[in-house]
Amino acid sequence: FQRLLSGMGSSGFYHESNSEDTWEAVTAQMFGAPSLPAFDLENTDFVLSLGCGLAEGWGSPVHSMQTLSSWKESGTSLVQIEPRLSNTAAVADQWIAINPGSEADLVMGIVQVIIEKGLHSNRVGQLNASEWTFLKNLVRTDFTPDKVAATTGIEPKIIESLASAFALANRPLALCGKGQARQPGDSREFAAAMLLNMLSGRAGKPGGVHLLSKLEEQVESTPSEGLFSELTNNNLEVELLLLNNSNPCYTQPNSDSVKKAIDRIPFVVNFSPYWDETAVISDLLLPNHSYLE
Repeated sequence: FQRLLSGMGSSGFYHESNSEDTWEAVTAQMFGAPSLPAFDLENTDFVLSLGCGLAEGWGSPVHSMQTLSSWKESGTSLVQIEPRLSNTAAVADQWIAINPGSEADLVMGIVQVIIEKGLHSNRVGQLNASEWTFLKNLVRTDFTPDKVAATTGIEPKIIESLASAFALANRPLALCGKGQARQPGDSREFAAAMLLNMLSGRAGKPGGVHLLSKLEEQVESTPSEGLFSELTNNNLEVELLLLNNSNPCYTQPNSDSVKKAIDRIPFVVNFSPYWDETAVISDLLLPNHSYLE
C-alpha cells in the first residue's frame, strides 16, 4: 500500500493504533529509542499475564495457542490477571480477578515486595544507581501491599505470593497487551511490566524479553486517529480511501462523525473478510483471506 501511494504521489499512509504504538512510546521513554519487545514464550517457566488473550490468539494466533498448549507439558505456570473469566483465564493455572485499570498498580506492588524482601539479588537489570534509588523510594511510599490492595481489590497476601513466585522462578516473564493486543494499551501498565522483566534479570536472555530495534527500511506510517480527526473536521479532502482490515466506523472515537466523514469520500475500497460497520458503507469490498482459510 505504501508503494502504491508513493507511486500516486500521496503520503497519506496511516495505520490503526495498536499495542506496538504503546510499546514504542514506552521503550523510547525508558531506553531512549523506540523498540518492540519479543517475548520468549517457549523457554519461560512462569508467566504473569496482564489480560493477554493467549487462548484467543494473542499477537500471532497460531503461535500463542501452540505455546499455551506446550506449557502444560513443560510445566510452565500461567497466572492470568484480568477482571473477567476469559478463555485464557479458564485454562490458566491461576486466575486472579482485578479491578479494571489497576494492573499497573499491581505490578508495582509486586516490585515493592521483591525489593523489600531482597528477592532482587543480582537482578537489578539495566537500572543505574540513581534510577534504582528512585525506584526503591517510589514503591516504598506509594505501592505497599495494603495500598495496592485498596486499588486492585487483591488481598495483600496474594500480592506477596505473586511476587515471591515471580522472583523465585528460574525464567519468569511478564506479559501485557490485553485481548489480542490489537488496541493501544495503558503506558503505565506496559512500563511496569517492562520494569518487572528488567528486575528479574531476564531481559535479553532465554525465557525473557528481547528488545527489537526498528529497521531503517521499515515503512513509516501515522496513527489513523489524526486522519479521521482531520476528516471529521473537514480539514482534509480525500478522493480515494483504501482500507485494509480496518473498521474505523467501530474502532475510532466518535464513530458517528467518522461514518459521516467516510460517506463524503467519493470512492472507498475496503479489503476485509468481514461485513462490518465500515464494509457496509464502502463502495467496493474485496474480501481478504482470514486465518481460518
